[in-house]
Amino acid sequence: MEHQIVAFGQEGGNRRKIPEYNPAWKVIEPMDTQIKGFADSMYEQSFVESAVSTRADTTSLLKQRTAKRTAKTPIRESEINGIVKFQVQHIERCLAARLESYERAYEETGKVPTEEELEEILAELKTVGDLQVKHSSSFIDNFLRARRAQVQCDPEQSLMEGCAEAHDRVLRTWKNWGEKIRIKEVAPAKIKAAAKPPAQTGHCLPTIGVFLRGLATSAIALGGGNWLLRCSRLPAHIF
Repeated sequence: MEHQIVAFGQEGGNRRKIPEYNPAWKVIEPMDTQIKGFADSMYEQSFVESAVSTRADTTSLLKQRTAKRTAKTPIRESEINGIVKFQVQHIERCLAARLESYERAYEETGKVPTEEELEEILAELKTVGDLQVKHSSSFIDNFLRARRAQVQCDPEQSLMEGCAEAHDRVLRTWKNWGEKIRIKEVAPAKIKAAAKPPAQTGHCLPTIGVFLRGLATSAIALGGGNWLLRCSRLPAHIF
């Protein structure tokens, strides 16, 4: 399912569209279909909400510019920075939403991701980040070209620098999630090991005692009273 969200704004008759929604999660094939479906649905909703918010912020910025200047007025660098900022915030929200969608999906289904699935999720986070940077960079390029902005700007580099902290933050969240899962898996094993009764060092003694009692019974039957007397002097714990 793809979404074509309406323009960021309209100025001079040029309508702009935000990056299309691309279901990057399709690269994860081995994952449980129930978890995928649940996570995909949540992420899709978050993506659309973020896109609408980004569009509204950008439209508001362009309306302020139109009210103060004509369409032919050169766009200022501060306005470009504002648009880049909105795109960075959109990318940050997409990254956070993609990870959160999987966390909630596993929690709701009562399942635990394997190490392989955690790695797949990490790879998808990178795919989502790269894809959104590419789309946002393309939008900014087209935006500047349409207005013939005389500004030396590398949108992709600006977006990557702006999203650096968000990437690190999402990576830390992913690592913490994995650590919590491993701790939960190790804890029951430790409890089970602690509850196991210690091995008996004198485990052979009861067996000897049973053997001697058997001999004593036989001695009585055969009239071996002296032998029984000697056995009675053995330590009591043997019996």
